[in-house]
Amino acid sequence: AGRAGRLMARSIVRRRTPTPTYDGIHYDARLNPNAGGRCIVKVPGSGPRVGTLTDFFTFTGGNQSLYRGAAGLLVQSVTNTPRIEYDASGNLLGLLIEGARTNLWLQSHTFDNASWTKTQCTVSANATTGPDGTASADKIVEDGTTNFHTLSQAATVVASTVYTVSFFAKPAERTWLFFDMNGGAAPGLDTAYINLGTPGYGTVGANLTSFTAQPYANGFYRFALKFTTAGATDLNCILGLATGDGGGSYAGNSASGAHVYGFQVEAGSFPSSYIPTTTVGVARTEDACARTFGGEYIKTAGTVSVEVRPADVVNTYGVFSQDANARHCYIISAPSIRAFDGTNAATAGVAPAANTFIKYAHAFDSGGQSVTANGAAIVTASYDGSWGAASTISIGAVSPGTNPMFGHIRRLSYWPERKTNADLQRLTA
Repeated sequence: AGRAGRLMARSIVRRRTPTPTYDGIHYDARLNPNAGGRCIVKVPGSGPRVGTLTDFFTFTGGNQSLYRGAAGLLVQSVTNTPRIEYDASGNLLGLLIEGARTNLWLQSHTFDNASWTKTQCTVSANATTGPDGTASADKIVEDGTTNFHTLSQAATVVASTVYTVSFFAKPAERTWLFFDMNGGAAPGLDTAYINLGTPGYGTVGANLTSFTAQPYANGFYRFALKFTTAGATDLNCILGLATGDGGGSYAGNSASGAHVYGFQVEAGSFPSSYIPTTTVGVARTEDACARTFGGEYIKTAGTVSVEVRPADVVNTYGVFSQDANARHCYIISAPSIRAFDGTNAATAGVAPAANTFIKYAHAFDSGGQSVTANGAAIVTASYDGSWGAASTISIGAVSPGTNPMFGHIRRLSYWPERKTNADLQRLTA
């Protein structure tokens, strides 16, 4: 009887345990990633509707760039199709959202083309397997002279503007490269020496800043350097072989070199996904992801939780917004993550970092707003509830077409209710 009583008691406890509230909108890129991730929409009092992101959101974007697929290889984007990106080891990063960018360099991964000037070197086309998994990476091969062995190309840029140059490379016989700039728009004759073996950087000139090295498939790294152009608009970029840090001029042997792929120069303070070009520069279409609200939304109270990996934490952009007028907007800005209701802002006590996941949660009702990130202490602010009900929800922007983010969203949930401060910390821990 004692055992039966205990079993009955357990059964009663189970039946009385409240079921989780799934009202609202819930997105997870980790579930059904081949279809852009799973999305659940539930109106209070109705059953849940389960589908993919594009079953509930209108997603628009271009087919101009490459991104890392499930195998860690670069794959071609498809028009108006969500991009679920992975790292070089095949670990899922999330839904990739990017604003518009343009690659100014011509023949961006066919270095044997006439668009590239070869000086004391030749190019062996398709010499090795590239980061896309095909025989697409070229090899710069030095000649037998004592000199600089370089590729170069000129472009017209906007004066006094921030640009980022990036390229993929891996060692062959040579394990060092250098990058240099000249022309009227060059901010100064600065050179960066790049170690392909470590990989990393040696000496870098003062006008080349925010230099990074990101791993890609098949032994490649993507190297990126930021600079600000000078007063003119003509810029010449040079990529050369080197024997070490500072060893840009040396006696070649007509055989040694290094592998290169995917050169990109774009206006902006960090590299975006690679945009291949041929005879003209190519502009990538901005990603946009929006939904017209149904009965799943109420204006008087709400909670949002998001796991996001920003590519940049200096510029201002939206992660999630519940109104076309940027109210109830969750943004990353110089460098903080905060909520904004149209009048009042609540800034989390933990700042985001570039290319690093941060978990953020925000709740509001007539009593005010609460925010946290990564389980930290709650930060509160007043709440302005005087405006009308929101009509749209935007993922990855302040509103469709405004301040688009660059980065990844792995999970996002919206509940039409205010959850407790303890819930917010639990959601982000």
